[in-house]
Amino acid sequence: MGIQTLQRICGGRGLVIGRINPLDDLLLPPSGSPEDLLLFKNLLDHYAARLILKEILKSESLAQWNKSRKSVERFCEPQALDSFLEAFAGLGVILQGGKSQHPSPWTPVKSFGPTYEWYVSRVFSDDLGCPSGWGVRFAGMPAGGDHDVIASISGQFLYLEAKTAPPKHIEKPETSAFIRRLYDMTPDIAIFHNDTHLRMKDKIIPMLEEAIGQLRVQRWKSRGKDLPLKVHPADLNGGNHRFQRLEREIFHLDSCVYVVNSKPDLKRNLLVILRHHFHEGSAVVKALEGKGE
Repeated sequence: MGIQTLQRICGGRGLVIGRINPLDDLLLPPSGSPEDLLLFKNLLDHYAARLILKEILKSESLAQWNKSRKSVERFCEPQALDSFLEAFAGLGVILQGGKSQHPSPWTPVKSFGPTYEWYVSRVFSDDLGCPSGWGVRFAGMPAGGDHDVIASISGQFLYLEAKTAPPKHIEKPETSAFIRRLYDMTPDIAIFHNDTHLRMKDKIIPMLEEAIGQLRVQRWKSRGKDLPLKVHPADLNGGNHRFQRLEREIFHLDSCVYVVNSKPDLKRNLLVILRHHFHEGSAVVKALEGKGE
């Protein structure tokens, strides 16, 4: 039913889903049972648990894991860290090994990214009650590539780009690709999400604003117009091109494009975004505030 809902909402925009919910390169419990998958999802609700899996996937030796463990302990007490490891091992997600071995995934995976997309999709479906999918590819999409998470939110089309690397490892081509996909997809709500507790303002926001400026220049030139002198690219076509802080590390552009990290909690931040988007777009609110006068 969920996939059919997504197909209908995408079809209404002329988008044809070519692939959705791929299972390759996911680090999930080997049993695949609904109970184990739900337990695994609930473990991933914890930022520290996600950090642990990221570090396990990067560790190729015991020495490297011991070093990584110390970095995780900044977010998690040693006792809690061991509890997460025990829970992951109990689900069969990781192999604990002995004292001379480092924990490792039960199956080879390239990165934590696809698993995190699966998790975010489950947050939408399990916690918010919204049909969602991950790893989506659309037929004939000019920007191409995977679209990390899509969802149907009260009949509106949401697209979320999920990044698991820290901000310092996210580069301009990634933010530019996100902006190009927004232009091609025309979602009602768009979210650039970084699974980190670090700041979005320092690097991510400027790169996104620059990408918007570049898109506006391209659109200006495609209409056969020369770029006016002394005009910043992001100022073209009117409107406010700067992201505004909503709260903490949540930013928005015109109440429809959002940037957010995972602090203090992903679900909580998504709820803040959705409340803001629907409140600002509400005809009732506009009537009460007299914005139509």
